[in-house]
Amino acid sequence: MSGNNTEAFCSEVEQLLASLPRDGGLISQAAARQMLAEKLLRKQRNLQMPIGVWTVLALLTAGLVARAAYRSSSPTCLLSGTWLQEIARQPSNCSSMCAGLTSVPVETDISPERFLQLYAYTGRPLLVRNGTRGWRAHQYFSYEFIRDLHDRHPSAYGHGPNIKVIDPFNVELATLHDALHMSEERRRRPFYFGWKNLNRGVCLELMNYHERPYYLGPEIEHPAADWFYIGSASRAALLHIDFFYRPSWQAQIAGRKRWILQPPVECESVCSPLQVDIEPGDILNVDPNQWYHATYVLNETFSITLGSEFM
Repeated sequence: MSGNNTEAFCSEVEQLLASLPRDGGLISQAAARQMLAEKLLRKQRNLQMPIGVWTVLALLTAGLVARAAYRSSSPTCLLSGTWLQEIARQPSNCSSMCAGLTSVPVETDISPERFLQLYAYTGRPLLVRNGTRGWRAHQYFSYEFIRDLHDRHPSAYGHGPNIKVIDPFNVELATLHDALHMSEERRRRPFYFGWKNLNRGVCLELMNYHERPYYLGPEIEHPAADWFYIGSASRAALLHIDFFYRPSWQAQIAGRKRWILQPPVECESVCSPLQVDIEPGDILNVDPNQWYHATYVLNETFSITLGSEFM
């Protein structure tokens, strides 16, 4: 691939970015690059070759494109941290994941057997209304409560990628400590951040305020690690895809949040983009490794979401 061809590739990235649904600006260049990478490799995926052959082709393609980008006069258009992970991702099973869906299914009082059969590992999203019934988190969780909880366990602030704040908007929130100790003036401005708790002390205290979702049966393993997401009105996570390789549940503790789900490219001919609003007490079950997703805080205060992966 010549430098001119690479520049054409970069131009296609920009065209794809302009063509993707924005939903209030919830789009990122990283997501555009990832989705474009899928488009370039769709032909190989549609051949349904054995996984070993697919992996070799994916890595070979990645190497050729990276080499061309390095030689290009504008190489940075391809340098996304998750790009290689994306092109090596196995294609989704579109039939079980999203075929025929025009909205996110909604259930109440779903049994563990039904959840396991229809949703747990199929990639099909599910909104469980009143899924957090009985959780004390609704009465206690606030910005100050979560800050004080972590202050009681200083090692929870730690160092390393698992506890760094996820903040696509505010570069000054470089660490979890920064994010949980914002001044009153700073908190009056928009913010959105998230992190994964790996501290045992915090985990043990959290067990007093929430439970394992009632519809996760004994067949489903549930790690003792929680994700927090906190944001003020109008702030959101940009459209992206994750690489945790496990489905997850996301419980809305406070505030209202809109989720936008975009199917991967290999499913675009049989699946539609989905949008769902979740209220306090709702749990959204989604596989963020198969669905591109973005979130948007809807109300005038702020949102607190507690989530975890399962396997």
